[in-house]
Amino acid sequence: MSTPATPVELPDFTTLFPLLGEHQPEAPWLLTPRTALDLWTALTLIHDQAEDDAELLGDVQLTVHVFTNHGVFERLPRLTWDQGRTWRTNFATASGHLANDLETGNWPVPTCSAEEMALHLALDELGRTLPHDLGPHLRSYDLTEEQARLLPTHQDDYDWDTCADMLLEDTDILMLFNEDNTALADPANSANQSLGIGDLRPTAWFTPFANATRHRAYLSRT
Repeated sequence: MSTPATPVELPDFTTLFPLLGEHQPEAPWLLTPRTALDLWTALTLIHDQAEDDAELLGDVQLTVHVFTNHGVFERLPRLTWDQGRTWRTNFATASGHLANDLETGNWPVPTCSAEEMALHLALDELGRTLPHDLGPHLRSYDLTEEQARLLPTHQDDYDWDTCADMLLEDTDILMLFNEDNTALADPANSANQSLGIGDLRPTAWFTPFANATRHRAYLSRT
């Protein structure tokens, strides 16, 4: 008989993301404790796997799928596959920044393209697994049902489409999954300029957005 795994200590999402009281006006959408839990778990798993993958790959350029379970970097657009260890480590850090936002009671609003892509990956993972009750990744962190069920329920739980609308400015970066659009990543490209896309080249993924309000630390790109 196997010994039960020790449950992971969760951030107190009920306190960090309180639901409206009965005498407070209704909000258009709430980042609820259960939504925060799932999003935090997905981002934390991406961070952990990306760190492991960065260590394993080093500066090796990806040309084919090398992971039997599809590593984080194989899930990114192919124009990023020639990036090295520092870039990959920074991408892991980007996912960690967003998870830390949730741990401190802040919305995980991306401040650069890498964080934006990390959030897209997390939301994609969560959206593909609906419907669910306790969240798709709970068993990965050995969380007990009792821990998750302590979180209050709300009508906005697991509304990933609205979550994306509220946390992301646009979906421009997703066009890079179409290899025919690779040229659009360059801000010198005329179509890029006419559409106001900005610099989506991998070397610029950790450059803060002009409207970023949080300071993020990344390794030197040199």
